[in-house]
Amino acid sequence: TWTGEVKKSSPKIVWKKDDSLPSDWLLSSGLENEIIKDSKGSLFEGRKEAIDHMIKEHCSPSDIFKLWNTLHIEGWISDEENIPTGWKRKYYSGKKQHHYLSPMMEVVKSSKNLLNIVQSGKEYTEEEITKVQNWMKKEFEPEHITV
Repeated sequence: TWTGEVKKSSPKIVWKKDDSLPSDWLLSSGLENEIIKDSKGSLFEGRKEAIDHMIKEHCSPSDIFKLWNTLHIEGWISDEENIPTGWKRKYYSGKKQHHYLSPMMEVVKSSKNLLNIVQSGKEYTEEEITKVQNWMKKEFEPEHITV
């Protein structure tokens, strides 16, 4: 498991405070991927997992939002020109596809599924539906593939 790997490489890990985390949480440095440690010592394999936990534990919305705004570090980018407001997207080159992250932290693993959600969700406008349809047409043009 990755937690076992963390324990094995513990001497290499330097824990430091980070402005994007709640004040008593720590961020690893010295490893290839970030690990986040909460005040109880629980470990999270990245920012997305930490946010999932913060939502479940009813952490303060401002702490959650602060960390949400740093998801670009893990490749989740906002793209309001092509996807609904509040959503983020990430390109997986190995799979040659985008995954999408809803404002509720749900991962949608294809553009087709994103379109289905937007078309069936009452909270989305015609403009947002059209935006996603247009995005699907141009998604695999080279300038839209961000790594």
